[in-house]
Amino acid sequence: MTHQPNRKSNRLLNLGLDLSYTVHEKIGCTWRGPEEDYHMLNTDGSVQQVGNGFGGIIRDSQGNILLGFAGSSSKPSVIYQELMTIAVGLKQAHLLSIAKLEINSDSLGVINIINGEVRP
Repeated sequence: MTHQPNRKSNRLLNLGLDLSYTVHEKIGCTWRGPEEDYHMLNTDGSVQQVGNGFGGIIRDSQGNILLGFAGSSSKPSVIYQELMTIAVGLKQAHLLSIAKLEINSDSLGVINIINGEVRP
């Protein structure tokens, strides 16, 4: 199945992104927003043979995208990439004057480091 823009993907078009891709397997998921008056930072980092990278997105409590970012680093550590994502996201949230921010990461290692449960 090849995806063509529809009403839901208009948000991406508003960001200047024109997407066309093939869905190999459908996996159901939903986004759970933060509490009212909060913003949410969703993060991810990756280390692969072809390169390392990180990225994040900041949304308001209604799910509106306020900012998206991506970067790369030569450090071949997923923990490092995940921590970089959170650091950049916190800086961007500060620049946007966001005071209440929920951070979501899929890295238990990073969560444990931030909570002081393990040393980096």
